[in-house]
Amino acid sequence: MRESLRRSAVSSLITLVVGMAPAPTPIVVGASVVGQTTDASGFQPARWLSGSTPSLPSPNTIGSIGESVELVVDTSGRVQVMAAQATSGSSLLLSSVADWQFRPAIEFGTVVASHVLVAAIYRAPALYNTVAPTFPVDLAERSRDIPFPAVAVPPEYPPRALAGGVAIVEVLVGVDGGVRAARIVNSAPGFESAALTAARLWSFQPAQRDGQRVSAYAYLVFGFRQPITTAR
Repeated sequence: MRESLRRSAVSSLITLVVGMAPAPTPIVVGASVVGQTTDASGFQPARWLSGSTPSLPSPNTIGSIGESVELVVDTSGRVQVMAAQATSGSSLLLSSVADWQFRPAIEFGTVVASHVLVAAIYRAPALYNTVAPTFPVDLAERSRDIPFPAVAVPPEYPPRALAGGVAIVEVLVGVDGGVRAARIVNSAPGFESAALTAARLWSFQPAQRDGQRVSAYAYLVFGFRQPITTAR
């Protein structure tokens, strides 16, 4: 009888402890719950799903290159309009980002068209960083629908890299213009760490929607050109 009562008490205690256990904590990256980045404004920005990786420029191209592209993403997640501004004349991004596919933006539960920034820095073929390229833009006409780089930090060339490569980093830009989270969406092997380190140092003029600051995803393309060394 006593043994039966003891087992019943233990069983009740276990049930009580399990019932008091806290709910599982969601996985958080930076300041956002994975897959659920929604502002107080009710806006959830478009997010990259798939697409081609831009190529490196010709080996004959001198110096570093900066380029920014504003994409208009429709309600199906396809890119409909692209506006590029580059420091080197012809665009290195347009032919690749045209096939990018996004999860479309959502505003108060409704799928909406939106704008997305793609910014690129192609390093000069040197071991050490030169002055970072600027992003040419007419500030009077700059779109307020996308975040725009205020501080752009070029990546370091990895000391163990044996060739060139390109990495694409997704950054979540907060309403204060800071980078809240960063992840690699595509990269040549060996350049991931250098790309993420540089991306986290960027800052932006935040995006706006209907005159209100909103969080937005931006995509940073880092081109690592193999350094040219002079034999002695």
